Amino acid sequence: MSDFKIDFTSNVSKVLDELNQKCESAMQKIGENAVNFTVQAIEGNLGMERAVLTGRLKNSIRYATNGNSGYSYVYFDDEAEFFTNDIPKINESDPVVYIGTEVPYAEQVYFGYGYHAHKGARKFLNYGIGDSKNYWDIWESILKFELQK
Repeated sequence: MSDFKIDFTSNVSKVLDELNQKCESAMQKIGENAVNFTVQAIEGNLGMERAVLTGRLKNSIRYATNGNSGYSYVYFDDEAEFFTNDIPKINESDPVVYIGTEVPYAEQVYFGYGYHAHKGARKFLNYGIGDSKNYWDIWESILKFELQK
């Protein structure tokens, strides 16, 4: 009987690393799309009444993921006044994307109260997070694995 040797190599860690990278890429792409749709809604381009006076709200919309968080940023209104904000560090165990703003009056615009009560609720974030088909397409396109020979 001849001697032969079989070597087994586990690629589980490589597959998991690639999966995690692809999930983070998908979350970032979804975040970019959500910001874009939210800004369009704030500007009144998606059927919602325009929610912009100075541009501060629309220019402040940001997203954060596990790999894209824990930083400060500067943004401007339409009159070139600048503001700063901090994105807290996200340490979730699952892939996640958050979208929002720290503008103090954003909640009043969104729910339609306070100074903004006369305009009613303008739920601009719904436009950013509402297109689930688009986000499914992003997941599908990014999470494709190529078989290596």
